[in-house]
Amino acid sequence: NIIVVKEAVLWQIAKTYGKWPLFSQILSRSVKDVRPWIIKFFVNTEAVAIFSVAESFYGGLKGFFPSTTLTALIPRHISNRKQSEKILIKGTKYLFFITILLAIAGFFIVPFVIKIIFPQYIDSILLFKILLPALFILSFKSIGTTFLVALRKQKYLFYVGIAQVTLGLLFPLILLNYFGIIGMALERVITALIIGILIYGYIL
Repeated sequence: NIIVVKEAVLWQIAKTYGKWPLFSQILSRSVKDVRPWIIKFFVNTEAVAIFSVAESFYGGLKGFFPSTTLTALIPRHISNRKQSEKILIKGTKYLFFITILLAIAGFFIVPFVIKIIFPQYIDSILLFKILLPALFILSFKSIGTTFLVALRKQKYLFYVGIAQVTLGLLFPLILLNYFGIIGMALERVITALIIGILIYGYIL
């Protein structure tokens, strides 16, 4: 009894909401590709490797962040304002506590691993520790992004993506000049804080 839909449903979705995530991914990818060249220009080639190690360990730690559950749960209750507010408050609180545990574990375990396995990149430890505050901001940014997607605010997320690209290119030019490779880690934290405010503040 299933009736075949004649109109191009997927194409309509792509034209309305789908194009914004596509553009956002392109912008995000472009910044990641340019960053190593910026570090090499302002510092040196060795600094690129040192920061890459710190960023890789940070990315691995971020991979334990349980954002998938909320991604599946929030759209089911987005039409119920009271329930959505409850999920937003409790979800942010629980995710924040989880990031505390992840940050503590990373603070002690990652330096030990780098010293034992990658002693030539021991300078990455300081950069990794500077990156850890961005993990706390992730608890706000993650649930906020999920809410905006459920509310079909992909266009706003695209504008936030433009702001992230702009900050991701502007701050390194300033911070690397004054703080060296440490400035790159500071940029990640500052940019994450501003983007988190833009996303979470829009919902509130």
